[in-house]
Amino acid sequence: MSYSAIPDSQIPRPWVHFIRGVWIVIAVVLIGGLIAGLPARHGELLLPCDSAACVVMALSADEVRILQNLALNMQFYASYHVALDFYIFAMFVAPALLIFWRISDTWIGILVSLTFLMLGTVFFAEELRSLGRAFPQVADPIATVTSASVVLVLLMIFLFPDGRFAPRW
Repeated sequence: MSYSAIPDSQIPRPWVHFIRGVWIVIAVVLIGGLIAGLPARHGELLLPCDSAACVVMALSADEVRILQNLALNMQFYASYHVALDFYIFAMFVAPALLIFWRISDTWIGILVSLTFLMLGTVFFAEELRSLGRAFPQVADPIATVTSASVVLVLLMIFLFPDGRFAPRW
């Protein structure tokens, strides 16, 4: 089904399959990177941190003692946060896949679905950054993807809902 109210936002017919293929490749790489980063993120959260350069949500030694006083261990804490990250990822990727499935023949459909995909894997999930810390050779590509996601968010803000930059004033 195509969103035909705005014909100039349609992707030209010869390019549709190519653009969809690029989207699928990006999705596979991002989702694969997030899944590959799950063990690294879990391992980071298992270690208490007492320096100024702690990873996001890492506990200090005092917080670990408080957690143990509550009859919880670091394994539970790390598993909970990884599961929470995966849940947030799923909440962004599900609409991305739905939008891609329904209106991937329009530029705004591709833009919005790719933006949701990037938000779920890059912004709100720490696994890709954990993967970059565990394997420094992928840190630069991950930083590039993070920068691209910021650009996509800005584009979506300015072009949503019809794909045209037309301020109300």
